[in-house]
Amino acid sequence: MRSSCTHSFSENTANNCAQLRNESYSFLQGKSILKSLAALGNATASQTAFWAGLVYGSCAVQNEDGSESCTIPIGLDIQIVWAYVGKLSNPQAQVLGGRFLFKCKTITCCNVSTSMVTTVMFYDTTIRPVAPRGEPQINWRFPFDFFFPFKAAISGVKSHPASELYIVVLCLFTLNLTRMWHR
Repeated sequence: MRSSCTHSFSENTANNCAQLRNESYSFLQGKSILKSLAALGNATASQTAFWAGLVYGSCAVQNEDGSESCTIPIGLDIQIVWAYVGKLSNPQAQVLGGRFLFKCKTITCCNVSTSMVTTVMFYDTTIRPVAPRGEPQINWRFPFDFFFPFKAAISGVKSHPASELYIVVLCLFTLNLTRMWHR
């Protein structure tokens, strides 16, 4: 998500680089500085184990005393890292951490308005585990290849005469069983 606006500085703030920088930081991140993010949606302030840390990247401050230019933050990239954790049957989304990165620009002393941009990005770092059972194999066979004599007879492959005798005996045995069953 991205949002932007134009911020105008007051005349007396525009002449002081430190004030200009502080006003830009407070405009982008708010009056209070966040130190952590709730890792789960139902975390309370007393449960410190359920809070994830934040990393800040600020603008490099240069020696700007007496110069007509000032480096101020003009953008804030908020990056949230999260992942699904827990059982495969009921995974829960959990925030793992966050980072606030400020984009900086050097402006001149007479420039009293600048465009400010804030972006929020969510990064999914879920590593899906392997299922408890393996994937079915294509070449699975019945035990001891039970259907081999029938497959050989249908495919027309020349086989040993004993295997043909085996098929005939098996068929006769099956017929006798069915006759005995129906009596």
